[in-house]
Amino acid sequence: MLAGLKPGGTMITLDYDSLVVRAEEDTEEAYEFNQAVQEMNLKIGSQGLVSASYGAEMAQHMREIDMLNISDTILQRHYKGGDFEALVAADGLDLLAQVHPETANQAQLIAEKMRTPGFAYRDSDIHCCIAAKRED
Repeated sequence: MLAGLKPGGTMITLDYDSLVVRAEEDTEEAYEFNQAVQEMNLKIGSQGLVSASYGAEMAQHMREIDMLNISDTILQRHYKGGDFEALVAADGLDLLAQVHPETANQAQLIAEKMRTPGFAYRDSDIHCCIAAKRED
């Protein structure tokens, strides 16, 4: 992406940090949810295809490639099971279970909690990084 950006141009990137996903309760259900999230992130990350926390790493990567005026705005999201956003996320986990069958058990458990009315959890943070390419 940097190669296609003209000198002085601005790059805007969005990505998630899924390592922050956790239940906001102290119950057995919350413990199961948190364990499933952790196991799923580890399994997917171990394949080297996806970084569950790339959103949180983007600003540092922009520094490493010598970009300027770097900002990292973070949208923290909190939902309750049964909310529209939680239901959309649960449907996404159903698809993830199909694409990554090795994570199907974890994805199904997480999706079940997201569909449970009132189950409170913190969802992935969304990072928006903005930076400029050097003019020289």
